[in-house]
Amino acid sequence: MNPAEAFILNQPELYKSILLQLQGLIESTSIDKTELVYKWKIPCLYINKKPFCYLNVLAKKKVL
Repeated sequence: MNPAEAFILNQPELYKSILLQLQGLIESTSIDKTELVYKWKIPCLYINKKPFCYLNVLAKKKVL
C-alpha cells in the first residue's frame, strides 16, 4: 500500500468514505491516465503526469 492510500484509509469513517468516493469518481471519469501520489504529506491526483487536485481533510471539529 502506498502512503497516499494509507492516508485515506486512516481517516475517520465519514472522511474516508468521501475521499474514496472522490478518488473513484475522478479515476473513472478521466479518459487519461490518473495516478495517486503522496506529496506534501497529502494524497495528490495527477492526470497525465500533471497535478489535478489534492485530497485533504481539515477536521476542526469532532467527527459525528
